[in-house]
Amino acid sequence: MEQKTVYLALGSNLGDRDAYLKQAILLLGKQVEIEQCSSFLNTKPLYVEDQPDFLNAVVVGKTSLDVFALLGFVKEIEREMGRVETVRFGARVIDVDILFYQGVVVHTDVLVVPHVGVGDRGFLSLLLREVGFDPIS
Repeated sequence: MEQKTVYLALGSNLGDRDAYLKQAILLLGKQVEIEQCSSFLNTKPLYVEDQPDFLNAVVVGKTSLDVFALLGFVKEIEREMGRVETVRFGARVIDVDILFYQGVVVHTDVLVVPHVGVGDRGFLSLLLREVGFDPIS
């Protein structure tokens, strides 16, 4: 299957945030050929503000997984790393979101690509620019 370019956002606000982001990147490498990773950026929580600050990053890579298989893969990484579903936008060990998947547009109950948060979260724009994201291409 043809390799597709994907942009993924990672975030953590519990425990050793730096180590969790690094672990998630290593685990992503099983199915995503990581080409570039942004710096790690400390951000204030949005929506649910009474929780620790997040550490966020964006990675760009290539995968042969289709977009729904990629979603299943990143959800498995979250579970493997100990993420427990709590309140929406609440504290979490790791969060991996599919921001973009090589021009594919998806709008279902389980997945929206491009990710709806890209326009709301200024830090994502900053991190995407850092990895050379060009919204025109």
